[in-house]
Formats: sequence, structure tokens, C-alpha cells
Amino acid sequence: EIYTLSLHDALPIYYRQALDWLKQTTNDAILIHCGYYLQCDREILARRMPALYERLGFRQLDVRCLEEMADAWTSQGRYRRTNHHNHRALGDVREAILLAGKYRERFVPQEMPYDA
Repeated sequence: EIYTLSLHDALPIYYRQALDWLKQTTNDAILIHCGYYLQCDREILARRMPALYERLGFRQLDVRCLEEMADAWTSQGRYRRTNHHNHRALGDVREAILLAGKYRERFVPQEMPYDA
């Protein structure tokens, strides 16, 4: 027998699991939100997962901002994203990590001066 839950029924289960996992792994630290198009994420979290939203601090790394800077810093036009984009949550996370690594390799010096 296949048992499926609707998103409405499954969300509280996954929400509680996510909060429990975060509590175990972060010791109630304020989280840094990293991803792609974070404003959309934050709006969804505020509406559907307020306790998780409250754990997010003001620090965030929006890979889309890195992409915009890369575009501005290159003379070749748009800096291309990866070919792995699939608009699924886990896919977005993986792509954001890949992109951040690409931008770091290309635009961040190996050693940053301390007096910068």
C-alpha cells in the first residue's frame, strides 16, 4: 500500500524534523541564510515556518547577488550559471553551492589582505 501525504499534512512533520535537526546541529545559534533569490525563501519561511524564520539572522549570502557582481565585473556579458538548475529545493541548494564556488574561484583572491 502506498501512503502519500498532501503538502498541507506533511509540512508540520517536516517542519518539526527540520527544527529538531537544527537544534541538534547548531546549538540554537543564529543561522546564516545562504541560497539563490533569498527574499522568496524568507517570505515562504515567514508565512509557513515562522519558528525557522526567527532563527535566521540578518546575515545572508544570496548567490544571485554574486551573479550580478560577476556580470558587472566581466566584459564578456552575462556570467553563465550552471546547467544543473531544476527549480527544486535540493537542486537549488546544490546549484547555489556550485555557483558560489565558481564565483569564489574566479573573483576572490586566494589571500585577502588584512587591512582591506
